Amino acid sequence: MTSDGPRVPSWFPDSGAAPRTIDEALDLVADATLAVIGAPRDVASIEVRRAVERGLDVLLVGEGLSPEDAAIERGFAIARGRVVLIGGAIVDGVALGAASPIARGPLGIVAVDVPGAMEAAAAAHRSGVGASQILVIGDDDLAVGRGAGALAAIARLAADASTTAIAVVGAAEAQVARSLRHACAETGKPTVIVAFDEGARRGALWEAVATIDELPRALARLGVETPRGDVEAPPASMHKLGTIVGALASPTLVHEALTVWLAARLDVASDVPRPGVLPLDAGGHTLVSAMSGSERATWLRHWSARDDVAAILTDLSGTDLAGDVSDLLDAVRGASLSARGRGSLTVALRTDDAAASRLEAELRGLGVHVERSVAAAARRVRDLALGVPPPEASSSSLAGRPLSAIVLAAPDVAAQIARQGAPVLSLSWTAPAGGDARIARLVGLLR
Repeated sequence: MTSDGPRVPSWFPDSGAAPRTIDEALDLVADATLAVIGAPRDVASIEVRRAVERGLDVLLVGEGLSPEDAAIERGFAIARGRVVLIGGAIVDGVALGAASPIARGPLGIVAVDVPGAMEAAAAAHRSGVGASQILVIGDDDLAVGRGAGALAAIARLAADASTTAIAVVGAAEAQVARSLRHACAETGKPTVIVAFDEGARRGALWEAVATIDELPRALARLGVETPRGDVEAPPASMHKLGTIVGALASPTLVHEALTVWLAARLDVASDVPRPGVLPLDAGGHTLVSAMSGSERATWLRHWSARDDVAAILTDLSGTDLAGDVSDLLDAVRGASLSARGRGSLTVALRTDDAAASRLEAELRGLGVHVERSVAAAARRVRDLALGVPPPEASSSSLAGRPLSAIVLAAPDVAAQIARQGAPVLSLSWTAPAGGDARIARLVGLLR
């Protein structure tokens, strides 16, 4: 698939053969924004250099780079407006490497290591503030690198419309700390610097605090909050558009969706019925477990024909899609036509293979809301029931266009990205020059 085609969670070249190099990959997907590189340390710097030369940001996983190579490649990237990230990151809401998924929000985090970044994100989330981007720059940047990587990351967050506040996590000596504070002030966005070894300081739009525990209070003092999210809806808005109903494949998935709906004060009847028995008139919001696709198909056909239903939730997994004919899939297609104009259908598509990507595009074309997790689908149904408009898509992102990744690493790295709905293309990579770093570097100079 070329970059001119539809954006789907996985890219597959028309030839069926995976590209071997970053250059070959970019011939197929010229709009890629990120290279995830897990090459052995001896040759990783060659691949990092090539990715940056071709305009990609870089996330290093696995062995990474030696401290000397890291400093050189970081400087090379900064001079070209790119960033080299270490170990993990969250870019445009997609968790990469060692980073864990987090609640979305306005806070961009720059940290020297993944544990510090995730701890800061968790602290902010406890106060109701989610994160937009998390950029991990390596624990040598604020010392050996004199903060060059952090300054570059701050500049990128300053240009990102989805980031309206910034947190910087990591200790630095006095001169580097001053540079960070100045850079933060220049962004015009509220910023908290968690400096560990520095006393509390405040400027017009920034604060420096000593511990991550102080981050939530500093954000509150700066007026940083998440405008929308899993917040309680006022009672007056309940049942605004009618009844919501859902049938999911397991009690665990029901609990996941039920947690979202109850947090919005929706009075939901939840039941795990015996096989083959599904309530068809619960008299209000209803969420049930139906283990088989045929059960959910029968249930879906019934509810999609009713005028009093505002929003319907169900899920599709790889098991449901197996075989040439799927009763549940046929019911989803039919329900999309019945619900249009009266209500809406939201499907949690819990599979990430190529067929599912094509199915997602088809269902969206039929007016079905498609999410890649049950929790996200439940939030979509909740908002529809409460009359909350969907959040507007940001006109910006970290790279100025949506995240899409080229992966030179273990297959599970690409799978992690694809599961979250971001386009990803894996390389069939072998070490240049048989892994001889000296010869590989010489070859690289000739390109």
